[in-house]
Amino acid sequence: MSGLGGLNKSPGGVVLGLVQLQLPVVRTPQDLAAQTQRVCDMVGKARRNNGAMDLVVFPEYALHGLSMDTSPQIMCRLDGPEVAAFKAACIEHTIWGCFSIMEFNPAGNPYNSGLIIDDQVRVTDGTSCGLAAPTRGYIGPEANPLVPDALPSAPASALKKVA
Repeated sequence: MSGLGGLNKSPGGVVLGLVQLQLPVVRTPQDLAAQTQRVCDMVGKARRNNGAMDLVVFPEYALHGLSMDTSPQIMCRLDGPEVAAFKAACIEHTIWGCFSIMEFNPAGNPYNSGLIIDDQVRVTDGTSCGLAAPTRGYIGPEANPLVPDALPSAPASALKKVA
């Protein structure tokens, strides 16, 4: 869990929480909202169950399930309510989160995007893969993106810029 110290965080160590959950069936915007709330609730549960945890990681398709329904009404947007809820959960529980979303792509099949959101609401990484989605670059608002070199226990200077 955190090195040879058992449940105690090792000096300079990083504690990860890897989530297992039953994949949902998401067919409607209401299903998507309900699953978003489940994921956010699990962010809080992770923090309550291990106060030393730095990053909680959700499995791919934790939000949309494996239905492969690509209806635009259930696709996420980076400025949409699902990502906003993930950001709020990370802030509220002072933890970083790694989430997977099916992101709306106006040019075709959705992006299968992985998001790392820190507890200061920076979306520090956005990668896309699968489902014939082209690789996309950084998705955050900054001109010079940040990719985590270290997690919350490290100073902000540990973040490196990526071209």
